[in-house]
Amino acid sequence: MLVGSAGQTGGLTDAWSDLDVLVVIEDGALKRYYPSIEWLRPMGTVWAYEQPPDSATTLMRFADFRRLDLVFRRRSELSDIAAWDASLLRSGYRVIFSRSLDLDAALAQTFVRPAPPSYDAATFYQTANAFWFAAGVAVYKVVRGDLLIALHLALELEQQCLVLCMLLRDLETGMTHHRDGGGAAYIEQLQGVHHDHTAAGILMMIEACAILYDALAAQYGDSYTEHRDPLLRNITEARLTLSV
Repeated sequence: MLVGSAGQTGGLTDAWSDLDVLVVIEDGALKRYYPSIEWLRPMGTVWAYEQPPDSATTLMRFADFRRLDLVFRRRSELSDIAAWDASLLRSGYRVIFSRSLDLDAALAQTFVRPAPPSYDAATFYQTANAFWFAAGVAVYKVVRGDLLIALHLALELEQQCLVLCMLLRDLETGMTHHRDGGGAAYIEQLQGVHHDHTAAGILMMIEACAILYDALAAQYGDSYTEHRDPLLRNITEARLTLSV
């Protein structure tokens, strides 16, 4: 069946839309279609594909940049259809071919939009702790002259800020799928993060990420307390040591 934008009444597709297809198959037939991609090759030249772990899903990109996303579900899973990725079904769907009465019965219900995923308190703490530990290592690497590793860590710090931005956007909108974008305010906050890939520039990147992460984490977790001051003092010492 067609799901996603193509499955909605009236359709919301354009030249940049992918085609989301939900395939319900007999249990023993899954291995014929996943993880194999050979059966898809007659549709066009395969350019790249992705198969997320722990999910019978194939995201296919053809050389002409047609985008086909296939989600496979076993027939025995129909009784638990409400636990499937409800974002695929809640916006509408179109059954293209079916000879399964139990599928028709399973679809005769209302699919509720799932709440956006979020960190539990323990995971949030672990993630924040990993951020600050990596930030400290990055400063040390700058002082020791290993700018390659320092830059790698600094870019990871920026990525963690981006992850918090995405989680906050999801909480604001109540959804994880953002067809029309959004989040410009968060991008604006990241504008001052990038600097030259020198010792001085990398220290500035680490400093900017630390300040931003504190601000974002405070929005995300009510019990979060600022952690940047020890790191900022460490950065000051690093600048004195390097005289940058």
